[in-house]
Amino acid sequence: MKVRPIAYIAAILAGVATLIAPIESSRADTRENIVETALKGFVFKTFCKAILASDMVLPLQDPGPFTAFLPTDKAFAKLEKEKPGYLANLMKPQNKAKLKIFVKYHVTRGRLTQPELVKMYEGSHLGTLAGKPITLHIRGTFGVNGAKVVNPDMVCSNGIVQVIDTVLIPPG
Repeated sequence: MKVRPIAYIAAILAGVATLIAPIESSRADTRENIVETALKGFVFKTFCKAILASDMVLPLQDPGPFTAFLPTDKAFAKLEKEKPGYLANLMKPQNKAKLKIFVKYHVTRGRLTQPELVKMYEGSHLGTLAGKPITLHIRGTFGVNGAKVVNPDMVCSNGIVQVIDTVLIPPG
């Protein structure tokens, strides 16, 4: 029996595609959500404490999609120098409602990647889960409310994480 080279290659490619398809779909299924990504990141320990103390774990594990502007631990160290005791005060049990607003102020609805965000206008407002907008900056330094995005587009199962170098303080 003589096998034609094109038919043989097509059969091999079909077999490889059959093997690869389950691998690709399992990758999508195992991607962590925003909370799991933050918990696994070594630079988000302080924000993770705020998520846990504010009971925002379950809401931020919802399918979303969300865009989370997550400040690093260095950003919290900078905040402590600028506003000593701010976070410690928020973390007190009697300030749980304020802490929840603080966490929600770092999250918007929708999966917004850096390329999508830079297509918006300088000064555009993005609504947050706290109900208070943040301001987008795309000229010069890409970021929000003066915070620079230092690591864009960490893809999660329920959205995107934009890593920022400054903690966002809700107005009011």
